[in-house]
Amino acid sequence: MLLTDQEFNSTTYFRFVHSDGYLKQLPRNICKFNIVLIDVSYNLFEEIGNISCLQTLDTLKMNENRITFVSNKTFAEMPKLRYVDLSSNKISKLDFNILNYPRTNILYLHFNTNNLRQLDVGNVVVPNNTICRVSYKNNKYQIKISNIKNFNPKESDTFLCGNIDFSNVRLNIHPYMILGTSPRELVRYARCGKFDYRGAKYDCDCSVAEFFNLEYKRHLRYDVKVLKSQFLPIDKNIQRSWQTDVYISFDEDNDDVRWFVFQILDKFCRRKELITYIACRDSWPGSTDEQNIITNLQSCKYCLIIQSSGMYDLDKTYLCSNRMEYRLAWDLFTDKKDYAKYL
Repeated sequence: MLLTDQEFNSTTYFRFVHSDGYLKQLPRNICKFNIVLIDVSYNLFEEIGNISCLQTLDTLKMNENRITFVSNKTFAEMPKLRYVDLSSNKISKLDFNILNYPRTNILYLHFNTNNLRQLDVGNVVVPNNTICRVSYKNNKYQIKISNIKNFNPKESDTFLCGNIDFSNVRLNIHPYMILGTSPRELVRYARCGKFDYRGAKYDCDCSVAEFFNLEYKRHLRYDVKVLKSQFLPIDKNIQRSWQTDVYISFDEDNDDVRWFVFQILDKFCRRKELITYIACRDSWPGSTDEQNIITNLQSCKYCLIIQSSGMYDLDKTYLCSNRMEYRLAWDLFTDKKDYAKYL
């Protein structure tokens, strides 16, 4: 259905909307209209078709169809096209460089929940272009990253900027590892953007570990230590009583860790009927930090320590309580009970 709020003339702009239907192709005369939006989601399209004639098109929604392939010429010569949604199709193959073909200025491109098995790095790293978001998340199969054109940012005067989402996708290698450059060099070219790979799996973490230090990457990777209280009961029939099940130690100034502790970890413990002690929430008023730490650690069965970068930095005096928690927990739970030195 063509929708317009204006009287038809040469400058009238239209929206073509036909979702939840049985369409297999666009109308033959669609090029005769100045269309700015096409929404044919939830139909039976097996291919996008030739749409390069739609010079005024801004938004293309073809999610929930049966499309299997996207050519790098599909969106060529469409300078006003900004938003494309091809999620939840059956796309198993993409041509290389679909985002950097002549006069292609797409800002949002969604390939969520498809059947990709191979992906060229040219569809991840787009030279001299800014991409607001390209999403490949929740792909059904493992994706093999390739570099057909042997692109290397060091060999050209280029910059990279874009947000890429590989959440819940299995990759054979981190896409940036195939560019033949080091993380330090890459920062010079990738000036902005975020690479999101929460829930992603790699064949070998060794090949991607060095990229975790890139400042613009979002990653939540922390060391976790669980210490269990040790004691020798005088009578096997007598069990020691605990006031708290788990003492949780973490960097309270790290927003990501703090969110994880309160929104996920603490709620998980409650569902398991475990009582938690979190210093910034449960400290007794009127007592010093040191007194609270010593008193409450002694009454906990377990101590969970979430270690993050900079948590024990000596030049940050406000982190001295974290350092004390770690030392005291280690000594306490290994039966070295000399508490006076911590006061």
